[in-house]
Amino acid sequence: MIPVLLFGEISKEIHSKLSEVKNLIAKNSLLKADLILKRVLEKAGSREERDLINYFQANLYLLQGNSSLATLLLNSILQSKLLNREILNEVEREVVNLHMNRKEFYSALQFVKSVDGRENVAMKYKIYKGLGDFRESYRYLEILIDGGSKNFEFWEDYIMFLQSFGIENSKIDTSSLLLSLSYPEEFQTFTSIFEKYKLYFHKAEFLHFGIENGFLRGSKNEILDVLQIYKSFGDLYNLERFLNTLIALERIPEKEIFQIELAKLYLETGDFEKVEELLQNIESGEKYMILGELFQLLGMEAEAQKSFLRATHFPETRGESLKMLQD
Repeated sequence: MIPVLLFGEISKEIHSKLSEVKNLIAKNSLLKADLILKRVLEKAGSREERDLINYFQANLYLLQGNSSLATLLLNSILQSKLLNREILNEVEREVVNLHMNRKEFYSALQFVKSVDGRENVAMKYKIYKGLGDFRESYRYLEILIDGGSKNFEFWEDYIMFLQSFGIENSKIDTSSLLLSLSYPEEFQTFTSIFEKYKLYFHKAEFLHFGIENGFLRGSKNEILDVLQIYKSFGDLYNLERFLNTLIALERIPEKEIFQIELAKLYLETGDFEKVEELLQNIESGEKYMILGELFQLLGMEAEAQKSFLRATHFPETRGESLKMLQD
């Protein structure tokens, strides 16, 4: 909380000393900065100069861990109201934070009225949460969420609130959040939150979007999570979309695995032509097991037997194919 040096009725000497103090604080030379502030305070001629020096001194106290003395000086600055509005706003924010850190939420509430805009809303949310007034806390939290917040803490609390209200997980709307993310760490954090609160479909949706749009590289675990979740929900539409995405992305290896999965899906949905098309350039036991099932569904039993026989040549499908031949 170090101010820009744009002082009105401040002497050049004090201005110069405060600039020196600012540089010392930036270099973490706190003891030297403290000595200079004490000397320059003795030379202060006006209340405005004393307030500005005290503002620096309060910053120094905070860095030294002395929040009590810092609070006294900051309150004194607010009472006199001589410094410019920019600095006073910063002081008000710092006083609110100090009271919140000490869990003095009623005191924080008295000062937060002066803090403007979105930061005011965030502070009120935290204060009412600290006071245990969940109705008011949720009111301000909803404003933050509707305003496009990507804050992890806010979203976790928002999900907890909605679940406590009995809102079904499927009704929790995270679409605006999804479109606002742009870093892998954000996707990873939010998918962890969704996992924690059993919002599994939301997790799959975010992983799918992240992989498809290059925000996530598409690790084996990420891909398996999406596939398993879509299958558990019986969401064949998104399962098809995701498998086609994996097949189309050049950076995703082992595409045959996903072609096999997609062929199984098309077999289930009756898109038989797509099954054969997908399996054309694959040579595996699973391919011939799928073709065997396809020919059985088409009433082509001789062709089915041929396919199951071919599948016996592959160790991974030998047992299953022999059983199909015996049946």
